[in-house]
Amino acid sequence: QIVINALFFEGMTQQEASDELNIPLGTIKSRLKIGLRELKKIYNP
Repeated sequence: QIVINALFFEGMTQQEASDELNIPLGTIKSRLKIGLRELKKIYNP
């Protein structure tokens, strides 16, 4: 949730979110992919 919020609602790039949240860039990308997949399950069953 935090990663999606930073990227989509705060308008950060993946690198900016990585720096701001002190999370490795690869983890940001993984969490984004997982989060979008879960949202797709909810809104597009």
